Amino acid sequence: PSIAAQCINAIAGIELPFQQWIEVIDILTGNVANDTSAEKLKDSSLEALGYICQDVNAAAVKSKSNQILTAIIRRMRQKEPVLVRRSATEAMLNVLELTKNNFAKTDDRNVIMRVVCEATQAPDTRIRVAALQCLVRIVSLYYNYMDTYMKEVLFAITVDAMKSPDNNVSLQGIEFWSNVFLEEWHLACQEQEAREEDRTPNVVSRYYAKSALQHILPLLLNILVRREDDDEDEWVPAKAAGVCIMLLTKCTKDEIVPLILPFIQQHFE
Repeated sequence: PSIAAQCINAIAGIELPFQQWIEVIDILTGNVANDTSAEKLKDSSLEALGYICQDVNAAAVKSKSNQILTAIIRRMRQKEPVLVRRSATEAMLNVLELTKNNFAKTDDRNVIMRVVCEATQAPDTRIRVAALQCLVRIVSLYYNYMDTYMKEVLFAITVDAMKSPDNNVSLQGIEFWSNVFLEEWHLACQEQEAREEDRTPNVVSRYYAKSALQHILPLLLNILVRREDDDEDEWVPAKAAGVCIMLLTKCTKDEIVPLILPFIQQHFE
């Protein structure tokens, strides 16, 4: 981590809530956008922007959110050096909570989803993991916008991630589906409550859990029985798969029984 970025974040955390030193955002995004900036300067500036979006009250930087987002997207593209693209992808993870208005616009949403999905295919593992973390957060924050992307790319990307021999990549693939299932369980509870109160819920489930059940469950079961040599306190894919299956069960209820029963009989007789 850049010491300079941490120092800038510490000062910004004090100043920005009082609308002081607001020009720091202009300076940092200018460093990022300038093609002649040194690679290290872009890297540190992106890191500082990520810290600020993560730590400073959202209201203090909301007016600059489009400017920050544009700078980050510019440096997430495939042609960028690994160091810069990695920092940009990690910064994207922190700016997502400020992008509600952007996700409500189809064109903006398409651009964000395209650069994030492209980053999940990067050769660099840290970029891949950060991009997958972005997808995990996106599906939690903006579930109601995910239908087109789920059908076209997200299913394939996350299933591929789950199959990865790299635990860090596999964990994010599993975490994506855990968040989908958790969101749909919450939506089911809200729909039940809405029916009881004779009103229409704000967001309705897309039932991704039921659609993906026969494809996702076998992968999770294979991961569940994988032998891990790691410390028992370490969060590994096998443990994550167990939690994911529990959430999937909450969403699919009786539908999961005929698919999971043979596994139970095989391993627990």
